[in-house]
Amino acid sequence: MSNAATVSSTTPAILRLVSNVMRDGRPIADCPLIFGASARGRFVRHDDDAGKPLSTCAILERRAVTSAGTFGLGLIGSVVTAPSARGKGYAREVLEAAEQTLGEEGCAIAMLWADDAAFYQHLGWIPAGCELDYVLYPESAFFMPDPTHVRAATAQDSTAIHELYLAHPERLERSLEETVALLGTPKMQVVVEERDGVITAYACLGRGDDLEQVVHEWGGTNEALLACVRHFLDARGPEAGPLFLMVPPTRQALVHMLDLIKTPGTVGVLGMAKIVNRKAACQMLASVLPQGTSCRVVDETTVVEGPTGHIVLGDRELLLTLMPPKANPEVVEVVEASIGARIDALPFGPFVWGLDSI
Repeated sequence: MSNAATVSSTTPAILRLVSNVMRDGRPIADCPLIFGASARGRFVRHDDDAGKPLSTCAILERRAVTSAGTFGLGLIGSVVTAPSARGKGYAREVLEAAEQTLGEEGCAIAMLWADDAAFYQHLGWIPAGCELDYVLYPESAFFMPDPTHVRAATAQDSTAIHELYLAHPERLERSLEETVALLGTPKMQVVVEERDGVITAYACLGRGDDLEQVVHEWGGTNEALLACVRHFLDARGPEAGPLFLMVPPTRQALVHMLDLIKTPGTVGVLGMAKIVNRKAACQMLASVLPQGTSCRVVDETTVVEGPTGHIVLGDRELLLTLMPPKANPEVVEVVEASIGARIDALPFGPFVWGLDSI
């Protein structure tokens, strides 16, 4: 017999469970907003009758800024269950409680990064969003800008780095204090390019096991960014192998530069997502619909109406309209054909930079 899932702040018992399952007992320090001293995130937990957590996941409410508008995006991470408690549905219960909590707090969509995609797909999660992933080989460094002005970042650079982050048209809202905490992530390399006393770019390499060889967050001019990347490649040496660079699909000038140096790239998905507040997701769609069209929630569906007809969308179809995987336009085109109007602002193109993922 055990208790239903509840929401709490970080506790030593939760930290022990997460570190035992995810890090073989090693401390987890690569997500300060969840595990740090001033963590904003919370945990949904399923306890036994003695109050010991058997299964848990972290949740963090954010605001996603995109060219189509800003919306509430809930992040879910560190989904773990004690080995002795597996197979009893506790992870499902914890996830459902997390989805409900995020939805009640105004998040339209929740997102996570899955090791076992099949498990989450069975619970209604689907691939969503878009990112470009590039492979940076040591020999590519020859074609990149000179890194003479690149150096290791210091605490005094935090404000300039934060301002460069805020210049991204696709990002999660983040305070300066949060940026400072995230830049202190252990074992992460952060460099800046500085010219005439001005920070022109920054780049972050490595974060936890998942992003160990990845330049997962950066800001500034394209040339200065590539100088930072070359600094990383030169410092590692040719025997260290390639690095990987995460790029928002809207950075077409950077994409062109990477193509010129013949850096292999692939179109990937941003993560797995699920609508957790149908009304808020309907409002997202309504905010970009052209004049003469509308949408409304009817029972467990969203009805979109236009000059020549209407279409009824389930939550899965609504998500594929708002945030299709790899920016695939097929569902948007079906909606447009059904209602007789173009929706030029779609899809929403959120981008979660590496420091923000949980």
